[in-house]
Amino acid sequence: MNRTIFFTTLAAGILASGSACAEWQFSAGAGVRQLQVTETDQSGRDMVQEHGWLPGVTLRADYAVRDWQVGVTGEVYRHQITYDGQMQSGVPFASDTGTTQTRVGIEVSKQVADAARLIGGIEWDRWQRDIAGRGNVLGLNERYFSWRLLAGAQMRVLQASWAQMRARALVVRSAPERLRVRFENGAFDDAHLTTQPATGMRLALDVYPTAWPKLAITTEWDWLRVGRSGDAVLFRGGVPVGFVTQAEHARRALSVRVDYRF
Repeated sequence: MNRTIFFTTLAAGILASGSACAEWQFSAGAGVRQLQVTETDQSGRDMVQEHGWLPGVTLRADYAVRDWQVGVTGEVYRHQITYDGQMQSGVPFASDTGTTQTRVGIEVSKQVADAARLIGGIEWDRWQRDIAGRGNVLGLNERYFSWRLLAGAQMRVLQASWAQMRARALVVRSAPERLRVRFENGAFDDAHLTTQPATGMRLALDVYPTAWPKLAITTEWDWLRVGRSGDAVLFRGGVPVGFVTQAEHARRALSVRVDYRF
């Protein structure tokens, strides 16, 4: 789905629905994400590290009925980050990676105490890596797609005159990532791989300042480790010429954003 169309449609739905139902709560936010990606070989040695900052935007719509709440969220973070890797021969290779992270999710929560909610959800994740080539080293265009289940809880941890704070902890269980690789200049045919299922963790702290009742400040830490894929045959013009594998990799992200609640 085109990102512009998605966010335009969601925003239009927010504006159209806001006056029709008092139980709706809407928000739009902007923030920055510090991302680190590490790929390791079968011996556990780091082969690639990508790191950098991604600015992004978020839209969210919540609908509450008694103790239940349903939330729909969409977010996009995008920028160029640093690529520090090495060739198969062990020769270092440095470049840049154009990175886009897109996430769309649905979350259901139930209030089980005055300060506590149980949370469950499902989300679709798309991760785009455009690794620039250097010299005689080909660039790569990679697309990762996966579905994830989330489960956890939210607690109010502070109720003071100046602010309210809520903390969330979620376990993330990801289906195998489906990966498509395109090689610069069509040097090889597109390759398609599937990773192992993955388990991760997401922790967040939401701050609601009393002086600015429509604002929310969120700090979120996200971690996911994905197992090595199986070998896939690499073709050139339909003729097999070798194998390609996606290494085990870990994604770590620390995000800070400010949301405005309508």
